[in-house]
Amino acid sequence: MKLWLGSTLLLFCFCLNAHARISRLKPNQMRIDVGGGAIENYSNIPLVSVTICQPGTDNCQTVNRIELDTGSVGLRLFSSLTKKLNLPAIKGPANQNIFECTSYGGGDSYWGPIRRADVKLGQEVASNVRIQTWQNVPNGVSCPIMAAQPEAGQINGILGVSFAHDDCADVGTDKNCGENAAFHYYKCIGSRCSPLNNATSLAVSNPVLCLPHDNNGYVIDFPAVPAPRNSIVGTIAFGLNSRKDNELGPAAAHELPVPANGWFHLKYHGQIYPSRFDTGADTYDFPAKFGLPMCDYLCPDQPTTIHLSVLTGDKINPFNIEITSPEEILNDSNVQVVPDMANLLLGSPFLMGMPFFYGKRVFFGLDRGANSPGFVAF
Repeated sequence: MKLWLGSTLLLFCFCLNAHARISRLKPNQMRIDVGGGAIENYSNIPLVSVTICQPGTDNCQTVNRIELDTGSVGLRLFSSLTKKLNLPAIKGPANQNIFECTSYGGGDSYWGPIRRADVKLGQEVASNVRIQTWQNVPNGVSCPIMAAQPEAGQINGILGVSFAHDDCADVGTDKNCGENAAFHYYKCIGSRCSPLNNATSLAVSNPVLCLPHDNNGYVIDFPAVPAPRNSIVGTIAFGLNSRKDNELGPAAAHELPVPANGWFHLKYHGQIYPSRFDTGADTYDFPAKFGLPMCDYLCPDQPTTIHLSVLTGDKINPFNIEITSPEEILNDSNVQVVPDMANLLLGSPFLMGMPFFYGKRVFFGLDRGANSPGFVAF
């Protein structure tokens, strides 16, 4: 999602003519659907289906319309979709139930308890994963939630697969889940809740890192989108260099580290901006005015190349993105896959949103601490 805190290390390379091979999924793969009418009134929303089970049992429920989000950590979905599973609650030091208010950079917030579940990604099962289930917020808690129940034509949840082992570490450190953080936790007895300022060992966990195999990263693979269209299908393959479908190949020779706080730095027209790769952002999000006209989005008169550079220590590594005007197709409900669409959000980071992923294989290596930091390659 448009969550503007995180941790990673970056690696870059260009891979042209990437094509998602989806005719027969491998055990470590999941299908990603964009468009096709699954989500109303939005473009460029990547969706997967996730199977959630009561831990250690075959009592399972498959939930579709889960947004795949490389900009946050953790599986989150509406409580009503798991009510038949009897998922165990995560308890605090005095046997309190642990709840969380999750706030995303785009303005969406959700409230709900932390529970344990087995999570099936492709044909691989992550056991005893800490997830959040969304519901109504009690009186006295400041969490202006987006919704408490699933709605037709909207997402049923979010699968966050960013770099950290839990969502507190994703916003800085395991102690960064206090009352004023993007993710803040509460200990509750009945409907009476008070802030929990250190959620270490209780926080929502990264399900990819909980897989028994193929847990060191993943690769997102989409075919090119030369023009707006109704739908497209890609894949996410878990693991890196563990199978033929996730080999880094030449990308391994182009490591470009960034600070451990997760944000890498982009340079544009002499200015430096924080940035990250975020499938939860439906456009490129630019933090400053680029001299391009605005309709509902940035609307150049003709396709425009934006020249950017990644800064890593003393290295400057240039790359380009293309921007086109979406004005003519914004009101066409049959078009939900829009390449090269950009938005201007003053004060935001520089987000490489979903349009960046079309036509590429983008590798994500997950953060395993000081001796094995994360990376991105494309």
